[in-house]
Amino acid sequence: VAHYLIIIDKHADQLTIVEKDQLHFYKQEFFVELKQLNYDEELTEERWHLYPYRSDPGVFNVDVVGGYSVQANPTNTTTRIRSNGLLTYGYAGSFLGMYLYFRDHKESGTYFDPRRDLSISNGQIVSKSYDDGIGYDLADVQMTFDVSFLKISLEKMPNVWGAGYHGNLILSDKPPSYPQIKIRAKLGKDVDLTFIHSWLSSDLVDSLNSYYVVGIPKTLGYRTIYRQKFLAAQMLEASVANGVDVAVGESEV
Repeated sequence: VAHYLIIIDKHADQLTIVEKDQLHFYKQEFFVELKQLNYDEELTEERWHLYPYRSDPGVFNVDVVGGYSVQANPTNTTTRIRSNGLLTYGYAGSFLGMYLYFRDHKESGTYFDPRRDLSISNGQIVSKSYDDGIGYDLADVQMTFDVSFLKISLEKMPNVWGAGYHGNLILSDKPPSYPQIKIRAKLGKDVDLTFIHSWLSSDLVDSLNSYYVVGIPKTLGYRTIYRQKFLAAQMLEASVANGVDVAVGESEV
């Protein structure tokens, strides 16, 4: 990323005011990497972090996040969302990268819709119910190993495959993120292969394996087991010309 920021910064006179503000933010975010590339032209101070760790092999940052919003709906109802959590990310050398973004949400008001059926926002799985609302947790996690031409990731992240924004032709980011193994291979200068194997939430009760715990009242001792559900997908992508990409792949649930 730092290499591309240097290229953009050298043509900053061609950017809009909004794009210049974005460039300024990313120059603060990648301050350490730009310094490592000996790029000192108009560098601002590094962005502040709650806990920054710096060493020769890597970088590690920890921040707290939070927010509160009130939404007025066309049906004369309101939705209030409170969130707080933790953001941490870093890397060790050029072979290991880590990322964690956790947020605890409480949604209340006179209208709340965790499924987001009529919205482009991600649907959510309710984990808690309150008298005045619902609660759900969001967690995106990624650990990536970069080995030669291979990138191997253990992650819980959304996938976006396809050319359509919020209507991707293959995989979209509409559902909540899910755990997966992702392998990306650079087969040539303009050829990439991606494979993922994911664990999904089926929401289908497995009545054969669900059971009652001995010694606990039935209303409390019933353990619901859900049927397993998986996603496997692979895609071969090639850049055949400037601005023209061709992809062939398949997916199975």
